[in-house]
Amino acid sequence: MRLEGAKLYRTLGVTEDASYEEITQATEELVVKYASDIKQKTRVQVTKDKIMDLRLRQRVSGNLSVLGSAREMDLIDVRRAEIDKKSKKWTPPTWTKGVLVLPDKKHLKSTSFYLGGTGLGIIMIPNLASSFIMLACMCSLGLLYNRGQPEMPKDEFGQAGEVRSPNPVSVGLTCGLVFGWAAVLAVVGTAVMAAVPGVARRLPENLVVNESINLGFWIAASMFKTYRE
Repeated sequence: MRLEGAKLYRTLGVTEDASYEEITQATEELVVKYASDIKQKTRVQVTKDKIMDLRLRQRVSGNLSVLGSAREMDLIDVRRAEIDKKSKKWTPPTWTKGVLVLPDKKHLKSTSFYLGGTGLGIIMIPNLASSFIMLACMCSLGLLYNRGQPEMPKDEFGQAGEVRSPNPVSVGLTCGLVFGWAAVLAVVGTAVMAAVPGVARRLPENLVVNESINLGFWIAASMFKTYRE
């Protein structure tokens, strides 16, 4: 194990009794150094993983030569790394081909602001629910179609400096997702109204269905992306 580890530690430029933080810092510095060299960067990251695996095996066999507080901190940090590795962020399945993309904070804030406003309007002024649904539909189409597109260049007066030709595939996919999710949630809302008669009696007519449709618009605009580089 020592012979195996010596080469790994030399690759990162740290000693065998280095703490987890020192190993991590050395790894990050080398990743930055080899930012343009994918092969070397991957080699550095794999080396760190191998060191962590080696230390686990050394710990099991009682051969880990890290003493005192450094040993305790290393045990804590390695355990934290193991937990973080197991709790990786959810990633969309490959078959979605980049269409299902979790939103960043900025995009989520935009969709929640506009479609949250239309949802509130449906509740506050139920007589104008159809108008709010139309507004939500337009907002959803615009937010989804423009998600990920580079910002439109503008002239000195703030006017758009170019006219972009619509992409037929993106337009079709955008319409399909928006209207598809609205239809699915409309069916769900209708099913809820039918399954729970008390809901229909206590709430304004079709409120649940309209809010379900608005939620469908929000899902389409927030969770998907149709623009391609």
